[in-house]
Amino acid sequence: MVPPMLHAGHFQRAYERFWRNPHATSLLWISILFSLLSTSMFQQKSRAAALGQQTAPPPWPSPADRIAAFSTMAYRCLEAGEYLAGKPHSVEATLLYGMHLVLQKRDVDPVCWHMLSTAVRLAQRMGYHRDASHLARDVEPALSAFEAEMRRRTWYTLEYFDVVYSFQLGVPPVIQPSDVDTCLPANLRDDEFDELDSEHHNGDQRLQQKLDRARHPASSSSSLLEFTPILGFIYYARQIQLLRRVVQQALAVNPPPTYGDVRRLDADLRALHADIPPSLRYRPVRESGFADSPDVIMRRLVCEVMYLKSLCVLHRRYLLRGWTGTPANADFGASSVGGVYAASRRTCCEAALGLLDLQAEFDEHSSEPGARLYERRYILTNTGYHDFLLAVMCLCLDLTAATGDG
Repeated sequence: MVPPMLHAGHFQRAYERFWRNPHATSLLWISILFSLLSTSMFQQKSRAAALGQQTAPPPWPSPADRIAAFSTMAYRCLEAGEYLAGKPHSVEATLLYGMHLVLQKRDVDPVCWHMLSTAVRLAQRMGYHRDASHLARDVEPALSAFEAEMRRRTWYTLEYFDVVYSFQLGVPPVIQPSDVDTCLPANLRDDEFDELDSEHHNGDQRLQQKLDRARHPASSSSSLLEFTPILGFIYYARQIQLLRRVVQQALAVNPPPTYGDVRRLDADLRALHADIPPSLRYRPVRESGFADSPDVIMRRLVCEVMYLKSLCVLHRRYLLRGWTGTPANADFGASSVGGVYAASRRTCCEAALGLLDLQAEFDEHSSEPGARLYERRYILTNTGYHDFLLAVMCLCLDLTAATGDG
């Protein structure tokens, strides 16, 4: 689980510079390092538990103590580095601190939402919501092609957590689509582009052209067929843009959405789902090839969960109305009001059942030592379990309406 806003080569060089001269290193970068150490210890602890590894006598300090110590130091470096002042690394350090808390907490914790929202506001203050192609004319010194690309990766990571956590807490997202013109990241591995490319003659221009080609590949290109970590990230970003519209519509009070708006958004969700790259398309775990790593399988599950959750949220308000009028087998083009709402009820219930099927599948393949997803079971955080709870709530509401107890 390498955070997309960290470039492997760039981080490695910064790490080596840190050891050569620790006192000259930004405290905010050191906060990033401590957040990564805490996350790494958490993953190591999870993997040891998955493999049934036990040490006797227990190590001191224990893994839990070291995780807590690294986490504390990450926050202390944030404060000492004055992260709220909008210095270099402040957005990434705040975001990574929030991400490491999300990974380690099984229950909803307001601290996670607070840190992630703070990271969003810091990013907006520093212009991450504007694409660097627009900022280059106003910023001195101008951002390099490498820096611009890494800002895009950071921004869409922020968008993901902003929408997911806002929905979980039932509050409107901080980010509004009308305020953003940042381009999606390019589908390139870290070893395919680097900041060092910009140091050669006309290197920055050539790197920018390479990024543009990767961002807008030819239709015959295989770049969208082969799985890469950043490909999943790009598709999540597209899903999040639609989920944000769904959440805003679900929370809208003035004016409330029309049913025509719901139908158009439903069509957009289905079109994006049909456009998913083959390497990310959901398939049952039992049907996944032996070459598919647990990380790849988990990314496919996450994509499907986000799609089904979006359908549930979009059509949830019409569950009770779907019991009036024509039968539930009516489609969205039905002329009667009851028929249209019945289609929403059917869509919501089918999506909810699909979510619970995914939960059962995940539980089957992650709950026992040796299971295919056991070592990666921590990837499904409290936000994922909240989605399954949403599915149960929708089905309970539908059963209540069916029995006439509502």
